[in-house]
Amino acid sequence: IDITLTNGYAREEDIRVVGTKSFTTSVSVRGTKAVIDRLTADDINLRADTSAITRAGTYSDIRVTWDANLNYTITNVTTPTITLECDTWTSSSFPVKADIRTVKTADEQNQRLGTPLIEAEYIQDGAVTIEGPSAVMAQIATVQARVQEEQTISEVQAFSATLVALNEQGEEVDLTECTVVGAENQTLTVTVPVLVYRR
Repeated sequence: IDITLTNGYAREEDIRVVGTKSFTTSVSVRGTKAVIDRLTADDINLRADTSAITRAGTYSDIRVTWDANLNYTITNVTTPTITLECDTWTSSSFPVKADIRTVKTADEQNQRLGTPLIEAEYIQDGAVTIEGPSAVMAQIATVQARVQEEQTISEVQAFSATLVALNEQGEEVDLTECTVVGAENQTLTVTVPVLVYRR
């Protein structure tokens, strides 16, 4: 059962289902042997009645419905109701800072790391736009381009990095339900220069 919100107000307010967006159930049907023998799962169209969903929140007892069919009758559905979590989708832009704590210079007495350069097609003017459920978006305090692996360098070098969102406590925010606008994935490049002290 693929979940679609049908209420016009919910669509106008950009309310969407959070988490599981499809469910599986089993049905019992009654009809002639000739019809039942040819019947497949693709022939049975079930849907969730989401007409009452108008705002963010948890909705239990959402009924599973179907259209009447002249050739057979659905007599039982093992999951007659489902529970849905819904939220309003919002978007915000965040400046992206480089997290290069895993990078160090080969000669720490005579070298130091310069200001890193962050590059990705979806980063505009040093910021990234993220859209997703308002409950998740409200948690995001900062966004980082994080170089994951330990690296030792003696000259300028570019690294693959991962976009990471953090809350006020510095904990990572789960962006599973979110979309980075303009990005097919959340990989980006961080170029780290090395400055050499002259004596």
